[in-house]
Amino acid sequence: RDALPENATVAGGFFGIPVLGQRVVFVIDRSGSMISPAPQPNDTVTGDTGTPTRLDIACRECWNAVKGMGADTYFNVVVFSDRAQAWKPELVPATTANKGALRNFLARLLANGSTNLWDGLSSAMQMRTAVGKSDYREAVDEIFLLSDGHPSSGEVMDSEGIKVRIAEQNRHTGIRLNTVFIGSRPSELDRLAQPGGGPLLQALAAQNKGTFVER
Repeated sequence: RDALPENATVAGGFFGIPVLGQRVVFVIDRSGSMISPAPQPNDTVTGDTGTPTRLDIACRECWNAVKGMGADTYFNVVVFSDRAQAWKPELVPATTANKGALRNFLARLLANGSTNLWDGLSSAMQMRTAVGKSDYREAVDEIFLLSDGHPSSGEVMDSEGIKVRIAEQNRHTGIRLNTVFIGSRPSELDRLAQPGGGPLLQALAAQNKGTFVER
C-alpha cells in the first residue's frame, strides 16, 4: 500500500467516534475480504489511483485517531486475520516517534486470510502498559474494533459465545468497547467475510458501554 495520505482528516476520532480513553487499543480486521472497495459516500483520497479498499480506509482512520492523541495517553494496534498480531507487545506512549512508527506499520499491512475476531479482541483486552516507576502495569480502558464480517476462524466463532466471554472478561475491568462494521457495499469477496458481523459488533458495543458505527 502507498503511504497514508498526509491530508486525511477524521472529525472526532475513529470513524467519528471520539477517543476518550487514556490507554487505547485499535483492533483492525485485515482478512482477505478487506481488500474489497470501501463504501465511499463523500470520501475521496487525493492522489489515489483507484477506490480505496476497506483496509485502506481502516488504516487511514486509525492513523488520524492516533495522530490526535495527547502525549499523556498510551496506545497499541492489533490486526487480525487467521490469528492476531500486535504491533507492540504492550501499550506505548503517544509520542511523535511512536506515532511515526505506527504510520509505517499501517502502510505495510496487506489483506489476507480468514476472520479470527476472537483472537484479535481478546488479545487487545489483555494489553497492559510497560512497568513504570510505580511498578504497576495499567490495563486498557478503551478499545476500537473494526471488522467487515462474521468470525470465520478461531477458538470462538459463534456470536453468543463471543459476547458471553467478553462480558465475563470485562466484568471487573469495564473497558469501553467501540465497534465499526465496514462493508455495507456488496462485493464479490463478501462471501469470504460471511456477512452478518454487523449485529455482533453492534451487540458488543451496546454490552460494553461503547458506540457502534456502520460504514
